[in-house]
This record gives sequence, C-alpha cells and structure tokens, in this order.
Amino acid sequence: MPNRAAALVVGLLVALGPAACGGSAAAPATTVTVTAPGAGDAPLPGPPPSTAPAVVAIPDLVGRNGAIARNTLQELGFAEVRLAADPRSGRSVVVLPENWTVTKVEPAPGTAVPTTQLVVVTMTK
Repeated sequence: MPNRAAALVVGLLVALGPAACGGSAAAPATTVTVTAPGAGDAPLPGPPPSTAPAVVAIPDLVGRNGAIARNTLQELGFAEVRLAADPRSGRSVVVLPENWTVTKVEPAPGTAVPTTQLVVVTMTK
C-alpha cells in the first residue's frame, strides 16, 4: 500500500506540473495597443467653460411697488436683493413689500453690475 500512495503522489505532481511543487507557472503574454486620436475623432474633454456672472444694468425702480421691484431684480438674475425701510417712513423693517413704494435703489439705476452684486432697494410705506 505504501507504493500505491507514493505512486498517487507522483501522479498528482506530474498532472499539476510545477505549480504543485512551489514553482510558478509563467503568465500568458498580454498585448496592449494604444492609438493616438485621428483628425475625425471627437476632441478630448477640456476644462469647463468659465461661468462668470452676467452683467446687467440696474433698472429705474423708484416709485414702483416694492414687491414688483424685488421680482423685477430677481427676474434679471440678481440673487442678492435686500429690502430696506426708508428712515422717513418711521419704520425699521420692510414687512409685506407689496404695501411699500421704492424711494431709492443702490447701486444707482443705469449702473451695470454683475448679477452676484448685492442690490439694496429702499422703500417707504
């Protein structure tokens, strides 16, 4: 029986090859082909285009309803519109701008500014 076990071990070693004996089998060769883009290929992606804010002229809103004035500025793309109470109104806070009238706009009407610029609309009740 010992001869039979030895024959079995030898048969396995022959069948499994060098990997069974602690050797390493050579990995198959791999070929990688890299080609440069041709004239008809799509261009490679580049950096994103600049997203500079738009420049818009401040409209003349004096005498207009406060809510309409704010809405007009927001429709033009101004993200920072603040409402301020005119000191002559005797109030300190603008509540319900639809009940107020614009007395002043800063920056001044006609001034071209980026839409990221803060615009302050002063109004009275």
